[in-house]
Amino acid sequence: MIFAKNQPWRERNFGPNGQIDQAFSRNPSLACIVIDSPEILNQFRVMDYNLMKSLHVAAALGVFTALGAIVLGVQEQGRKAASILHGVSLLLLLLVGFALLKKPPMELHYWKIKIVLWLFLGVAPALARRKALPTAALLALTLAAGLAAAYLGIHKSF
Repeated sequence: MIFAKNQPWRERNFGPNGQIDQAFSRNPSLACIVIDSPEILNQFRVMDYNLMKSLHVAAALGVFTALGAIVLGVQEQGRKAASILHGVSLLLLLLVGFALLKKPPMELHYWKIKIVLWLFLGVAPALARRKALPTAALLALTLAAGLAAAYLGIHKSF
């Protein structure tokens, strides 16, 4: 195990040019490296948290925009574009949501409820096309699902 905490990186010979990999190839029994340098940590960061939150909100806006267009019954070409926007936005919403969680907290159940709400938002266009619910009721239910998902995402209450 290598702990390079509070030591100058140049003296330890760890950096962005593969020195960490060289350390593992010299001693394959290394279990962990503790990196305490912001310069090196920034190089390993995949995506900024604020960018991911912005993508998540943009995907939610795309889902609700597409739902509005589908439920209100636009022409056939617009309905196809709205269906594509709905599918792409739902996928982006799910993927970015799990990326924000990193590892779902199994002891908490809010994210499981959010998946059920996500499934309802995915089924809502089919309910609109089959006229299973009145338009006003379907719009109210989808808005309630969105508000519930936002509340659970912000407060993580249970």
